[in-house]
Amino acid sequence: MDRLKSSNIILDKMVAAQNRIELFKNRTGWNARFSGPHAAEIKRLFEGSDTLPLPYTTEASPAMVLAEQTKLNPKAVVTLKDGQ
Repeated sequence: MDRLKSSNIILDKMVAAQNRIELFKNRTGWNARFSGPHAAEIKRLFEGSDTLPLPYTTEASPAMVLAEQTKLNPKAVVTLKDGQ
């Protein structure tokens, strides 16, 4: 039982440490919000911002944006913001 508990703690830490990208649409187009270990590098490169605009208009479908960003970011968990 202790081994299982230890494994779950390690798994929880691995999931928490994953690079994540949340995609969301605003009135001008699609954006990506970075979190996890890679967010520090994004903030360093882009003047403290963890959110970057993407090259998709508001007409781009959520499924297409998600598919493309998932392909471009294989080391991150890419998700759509709830309601997108």
